[in-house]
Amino acid sequence: MTKADSELFFQLDQDPQVMRFLNGGKPATMTEINEIFIPRMERYLNEQKGWGLWQVNISSSNEYIGWIFVRPMHFSQRHPSSIM
Repeated sequence: MTKADSELFFQLDQDPQVMRFLNGGKPATMTEINEIFIPRMERYLNEQKGWGLWQVNISSSNEYIGWIFVRPMHFSQRHPSSIM
């Protein structure tokens, strides 16, 4: 997934049942998506190694239902370049 998918992130983050696993249930704003989430996501993206957020869809309808985070075992969001 990329910053072009910000609307999908926003839509999913409006569901309190989804957000309860991330922050206790508070929906994210589009500003938070664009100014916090997207830049954080871009820091650990490494297409050659397959790291980043991968979209999850229902195969029969292609409906977007979420994302998964693929990263190396001892990844640090503060210093992702140290392992790339």
